[in-house]
Amino acid sequence: MKSTLLNMTAVLFGITLVASAGVGAVNMITAEPIAQAEQAAKTAALNGVLPAFDEAETLTIHEMPITVYTATKGGQLAGYAVESMTKNGFGGAINMMVGFTPDGEVINVNVLKQAETPGLGTKMADADNVLLRSVKGQKLEEKKLVNGK
Repeated sequence: MKSTLLNMTAVLFGITLVASAGVGAVNMITAEPIAQAEQAAKTAALNGVLPAFDEAETLTIHEMPITVYTATKGGQLAGYAVESMTKNGFGGAINMMVGFTPDGEVINVNVLKQAETPGLGTKMADADNVLLRSVKGQKLEEKKLVNGK
């Protein structure tokens, strides 16, 4: 077969079509398991940053990507969990969840998702992270603000 522009274009189109169909099929197969894994991680984070609770009510604030979970146990307020994110990470967005007592004391901090440099930025998700441990038990209303923020 003689190599012509039409032949090369047809072969390239065929390879591209098969490759994109394969990627689309894999996406369809893995979309649900990925969503379930993200939900399981979020549930585990809620259990890790809140005291024991019966149910959690969700409030989403639209201006910012913030979700507030209000946890109750036996009809009494057990605490709050705030899920938020920042786009200021070196590798992209960082999603975190912070649990608070009804009095405003930090119970725990959990990094939900990050794409930082392995070995450096990924240490933020480690359980023994000194910075995350340093805010546990602190009341944020007693902290000094930086530039009013």
